[in-house]
Amino acid sequence: MAPTLGYFFAWPGMDAKKFLSRHRQPWRDVLPLVLDVHKHVPPFVAPMAKIFLGAVLLFGVARFAHPPLLAGWMGMIGMILILHFGMFQLLALAWRRAGIDVEPIMNAPLRSKSISEFWGRRWNVAFNRLAFDFVFRPFPRLGGRSSGDAETRSRGSSTLQLSRGTTIATLAAFLVSGFIHELVISLPARAGYGLPTAYFLLQSIGILTERTLPNIRGRLLTFLIVAGPAFWLFHPPFVHNVILPFMKVIGAL
Repeated sequence: MAPTLGYFFAWPGMDAKKFLSRHRQPWRDVLPLVLDVHKHVPPFVAPMAKIFLGAVLLFGVARFAHPPLLAGWMGMIGMILILHFGMFQLLALAWRRAGIDVEPIMNAPLRSKSISEFWGRRWNVAFNRLAFDFVFRPFPRLGGRSSGDAETRSRGSSTLQLSRGTTIATLAAFLVSGFIHELVISLPARAGYGLPTAYFLLQSIGILTERTLPNIRGRLLTFLIVAGPAFWLFHPPFVHNVILPFMKVIGAL
């Protein structure tokens, strides 16, 4: 019963089967994997530092930032550092110390060398697991290999051909993600409808392009596609109508 309660109330991840497995590993076997820090630095130092930095941004820098849109962004970055990179990492450390081999929610996203790596392995692993299991995985069964696959292999071309099902699954997963973000971003803001969906559609196009033209992968392209249009995701109406009022309530402004 205790692990079940722990999963529901003290862990934001989505891999219930792995979390609730009866097999427990010694904490020394799983703890070093949670964070990639210097071996002589205690693993809790990095998330604590991120919590501190996030608090400085949220409760310090934001109140002096102008215009208000910039203050809202400072606050959002601060909240993400505190929660996703700080508290959730500390939770991962605690569960790993208990012998449960959980995955960190955020896995060094700045190290991503491709868009697919960023969304598939680095950013918000909990949601990615959910999208993979319930959206992405079922779709490839609906489509076979594209007719060009056999022809491409026979010519010995190095061009990668995506299966029709994989293409549909990728688009569907990001469309669902866009819809969910519309519910939690655009709907509360009562404006900006369609921008989060457009953002995630761009991500899916970027991933499909990377798979077709693998030579274009790189950190620069990843940054441009992921971070460049971030204002589509966290659009100005959301910042003005949701984030800034929330920051005032908690005393950050």
